[in-house]
Amino acid sequence: MPEETRGVAPRLRSWIEDTFFVDGFDDTTSFLKNRLIDSTGMMELVVFIESEFGFKADDAELVPDNLDSIDNLVRYIARKKAPRETVVRPVISRRGEGGVGRAEGG
Repeated sequence: MPEETRGVAPRLRSWIEDTFFVDGFDDTTSFLKNRLIDSTGMMELVVFIESEFGFKADDAELVPDNLDSIDNLVRYIARKKAPRETVVRPVISRRGEGGVGRAEGG
């Protein structure tokens, strides 16, 4: 397990149990299908993971595949915390094709 995700599942479980007064669920249990967390609670969960794990969730990421179980959350958090590969591409300018240094108009 990557360093970024060690201890994530127990922290999530503890917060969910304490916040929503639920227990007796496993890491694959769907929060929504089993009515452990409602839609408002899911937004609370998002606020918690953003503050607890230090990232911003994009709107497109707020889907059950990322948020609807402990396992899904751990995988989602691992992806968000993983170092991103930076690709640097050089800017190539060709004279006469509107590249850098060519005056437009005139």
